[in-house]
Amino acid sequence: MSELVSSFLDVQLGKQKYLFFLITWTDYVTKLSKALDEQWQAFGADLGPRGSVIRAYQQHAKNSFEEVMAKPWPKEIRKSFDNEQDPFILVIDRDFAVFKPGEHPWAIIWMSDFYNEPERIYRLFGSLTKRVEHGENIFEYVQSLAQKQKVKKAGKYFELKPGIFGASVDIKAMLEDLAGGADQYD
Repeated sequence: MSELVSSFLDVQLGKQKYLFFLITWTDYVTKLSKALDEQWQAFGADLGPRGSVIRAYQQHAKNSFEEVMAKPWPKEIRKSFDNEQDPFILVIDRDFAVFKPGEHPWAIIWMSDFYNEPERIYRLFGSLTKRVEHGENIFEYVQSLAQKQKVKKAGKYFELKPGIFGASVDIKAMLEDLAGGADQYD
């Protein structure tokens, strides 16, 4: 399912398992923003009733970004928000209004990793869709990759902090492994 909204505050999980918020805040047009414009609705359609991809109308994008920023994020994530220039995806498993990063699971996918290869976005969306279709817990998947990769590649994918319920993902590193056949759903 895909939704265009005026505010994230009213977005509810309903019967779905996950909400994938595509967060933008600028009007700049890049190869990356064009690719996301072309792919995000197909991602939502593929998720079907198991998940929803939510994006703010362009004229409401800055306000929706501020709604995300208003949450009590860990210092490292807040700093990334302040420095990031490209869209990102926030994944949660409850209504946006009640979501609290320090209490509930979350994942952030930094789309800037696709800046030079935006045509590869479909691979990320396809992999996430397959995992949701097969009933995998996206947050456990993120944490398992973090644990495995922390040993293997010194935390190349994720940085997890004790007591924090979420993780942010380095998609470029994940895509390198996808290209190497590490993803069973690719």
